[in-house]
Amino acid sequence: MTSPTTTTITTTTTTTTPPLNNSSFKLSGPYGDWRDDLHNQGYAIIKNAIDPERAQTYQRKALDWLMSFNTALDLDDPSTWTKDNLPVQSKVNTFNGYSVTHEKFMWDARMEPKILEAFAKIWGTDELLVSFDALNITLPNRQDKPAQKPWPHVDQSPMRRGLHCIQGIINLSQAGPEDGSLMVFPRSNTVTERFFDTETDPSTWEQKDIRLFSEEEIQWFEDHGMKPSKVLAEPGDLIVWDSRTVHWGGEPTVNSNTIRTVIYASYAPFELATEESLKRKKEAFESYRATTHWPHENIVIREGVVHLPDGKVDPRNRYVPLEVPEHTDRLLQLAGVKCYREPLTSIFRIPHKANMKSFESRPPIDYPRKRASIACNFCRHRVQDIPAEILLRLTHLETLIEQQKDAITELSARVGSSSDHPGRSTSSIYSSQPKYDWDPSPEHVYDKSSFGLFSPENTYGHEYAFTIPLGHHTPTGSLFALDRVKNLVGDYPQDFFKQIEKRRPFNSIQVAGVPQAFEQIDISRLHPQVTKPLITEFLQHVHAFFPIVEPQLLHMLFDTFSTYTKVNSIQTSLYLVILALGKASSNPQRIFDIEADKDMSGMEYFASAYHYLNNPLITSFAADHLLPLALFYGSLYLRHIGRPIQAWQMIRDASGSVQIMISELHDMNTHEERASLYRIAWGCFILECDDLAEFRFPPSGIELLVDRLPFPRISEDSRNGHLVFLAMCSIRKLLNRVHSALYAKPDQENFHASPPPQQTSDTPSATPQKHSITSLKTISEELDRQLEDWFGSLPNPIRPTLGNSISTDKPYDTYILARYYATKHIICRPSLVFAAHTQGSTVLPEFIFANCKKCVDSCRKFIWAASLLMRQRTHSNWHRMQTMLAAIFTLSTAKTTPALEALVPDFDELVKEAIQCVELWAQHCETADTVVSMLKTIRQKVRVLVRGA
Repeated sequence: MTSPTTTTITTTTTTTTPPLNNSSFKLSGPYGDWRDDLHNQGYAIIKNAIDPERAQTYQRKALDWLMSFNTALDLDDPSTWTKDNLPVQSKVNTFNGYSVTHEKFMWDARMEPKILEAFAKIWGTDELLVSFDALNITLPNRQDKPAQKPWPHVDQSPMRRGLHCIQGIINLSQAGPEDGSLMVFPRSNTVTERFFDTETDPSTWEQKDIRLFSEEEIQWFEDHGMKPSKVLAEPGDLIVWDSRTVHWGGEPTVNSNTIRTVIYASYAPFELATEESLKRKKEAFESYRATTHWPHENIVIREGVVHLPDGKVDPRNRYVPLEVPEHTDRLLQLAGVKCYREPLTSIFRIPHKANMKSFESRPPIDYPRKRASIACNFCRHRVQDIPAEILLRLTHLETLIEQQKDAITELSARVGSSSDHPGRSTSSIYSSQPKYDWDPSPEHVYDKSSFGLFSPENTYGHEYAFTIPLGHHTPTGSLFALDRVKNLVGDYPQDFFKQIEKRRPFNSIQVAGVPQAFEQIDISRLHPQVTKPLITEFLQHVHAFFPIVEPQLLHMLFDTFSTYTKVNSIQTSLYLVILALGKASSNPQRIFDIEADKDMSGMEYFASAYHYLNNPLITSFAADHLLPLALFYGSLYLRHIGRPIQAWQMIRDASGSVQIMISELHDMNTHEERASLYRIAWGCFILECDDLAEFRFPPSGIELLVDRLPFPRISEDSRNGHLVFLAMCSIRKLLNRVHSALYAKPDQENFHASPPPQQTSDTPSATPQKHSITSLKTISEELDRQLEDWFGSLPNPIRPTLGNSISTDKPYDTYILARYYATKHIICRPSLVFAAHTQGSTVLPEFIFANCKKCVDSCRKFIWAASLLMRQRTHSNWHRMQTMLAAIFTLSTAKTTPALEALVPDFDELVKEAIQCVELWAQHCETADTVVSMLKTIRQKVRVLVRGA
């Protein structure tokens, strides 16, 4: 018998080091410059990489961007520095969303010659890629946000060995001992790999390129003689550091009042990037999204939708930058979109977009493309009965409006060039607006595309040609600044009417009897005998002016409504808003109480849809293409009942929604789905720009989107409504150009609403004033020519007759003429304001007097047209009322100016007509009541002044 044996098994635990990614690149010195600090200390400061004054310009643009989200934010008032007034910011004070990483000022800073030169010195090549990294704006000592505690880390995985990434900060603000700035552990770059190998378990290593350190771990670095140090820098300095250097963003102390403003930018050789990395960079670039600091690999694309702290989508989302940079070859190469091995084909953008490729899936980047004609070949085959003359004129109309943009930009450049004459002062209030903003000396010439054509203060540049500049002087309220207007009506703040509307309660949406939910609507109100007449009214009075939906879709919506009437939905809300619009636009001319309890004017349909469409839990993530349409029609309804603030809120939401959906279009979307979204976008563009022109609200980005869309296509037939809609799209673009060219608000006022100081011809400033009038002549004549070209390009079926009478039989004629005369008025108004504030002994320049005559005539005829349109409810009545008041302000200025008084012999009759027009609405609208009061005061005082003269 064999005795049993016992076997002992010994287990040995071993730790396997994961595969390491070793870099072949090394900094080897000595260099005798800042690169030695980068190698030895782990960081370096390159002084004056950007001229300090230019750095301050970039900071100003960054802060302007910050303030564009909420007018309540005042950087001089720390009490306004609250999360409600700010865009969503990370806990470490960075901004990655809202397309900010692709704003023009961000790209301009990244492309500064000495910034590129510094990284070229590090890597030994100027064929670089740049990261789409964040903007940091740290408001010191905010009351609602505690200072971030130190969070020491490295931005390189323990699995990477050697130098893989150099990070950078473009410093735009002072970073003193008390201010926020980069904190580093000098020399830690030389020991972090030893720390990982000796103090950590390799099984815990991760591939992600960030490693935070605990207090105990940081003690190891201190035990090895390393102490944290704040990097002190000045505006224009570039800070670079090795990603293996332990660092974090240091908060300002309680003694600091400096707003820290920095741009993070890292660069690496193009040749280090894989095809997959370049593909990811292109995806981020084309969708205007941010990445991390790695420029060449580990391309993590940040989310394009910003969420509020409660998880809801921020309604202020931007899917395109406020100011898109010019996409030059150099920029596209740095972005990784264009290969360095390809020849440089263009320094400046191809000028005529009529020769570029049409928009396809998302707001496109400005690669060479050919814009489609107004009606593409597909549509033309569907619409064989459209007269060739109409198609020809429409095609010319789109091409014309694009070429006008280039013409006015080139013209402004010429004016700006002449304004640099050394013998002319720029201090005049009428100094020429466009100026060159570059130093032509050789040491500043690196890449022609990096100069700005216009001065930083001038928002009228190539990318702004179709956008309304912030703080512009066009609104009616701006005329309150004129002394002659103050003398007639008193002293009012420029946002007087905006404040009236903001304080005005929206009670009618919650009065007794108004259903607050779909289930509360009386079923009898949805019976076809009730709804069909309302649908007819909608088609006649609303769809006729905004034909943004195919009639087939509308009929399908109406015919299938009964299949989803049990619960509310986007489709149901759309149907209810259409019914509300039908009732509100039915125009019973004797019922002007547009929110009366008895009539309700469609509120019985609108209220439940309004509550549903304003519920972000329901609509924030909706991909239904009917959502922006429902929001658009909701805004139209609010305009019909005289609610401009609520109307703007809904059109802002519609604009944001349609921008998201267009950005997410793909090859599976049908032609009609694309065309439908494009038409909605154009409708949003018209309404939102009307609001921005009067209220100075922050823009949604729709202006930049439509600049990259083809004109809305006519796919139904040649009925005049479609042609009129195209005409309104094109003149809205022209109006935006007028706002930008004549009414932008630089640091020094130009030749618009604010009067110049009273001067005589022998004062020292007479010469620059004369020069600025030359600029005004050139620009106003060009804009007036473009307006006449637009009018002449209208197809015959919709082109009204210009004359001394306006027919009530053709509503389209009146609609177009009102726009035409309103545009002519604001083009010529600066000349009249100049004339009114010129000494009586001064002989007016011939063109000034000619423009005054045009201005007076356009005001007169606008009042004629508006008085006809305002006899019934339309979507533009509130804005027309404001334009009518502006026309009276302008006419009264002329009437009380001796040199111009004879131009307005019918002043009293015109004011009387304006009073009678607005009085119809006065007892039901506080703004209208105030306007009537002002008009009556003006009429009375001008009578006295004229008699006294």
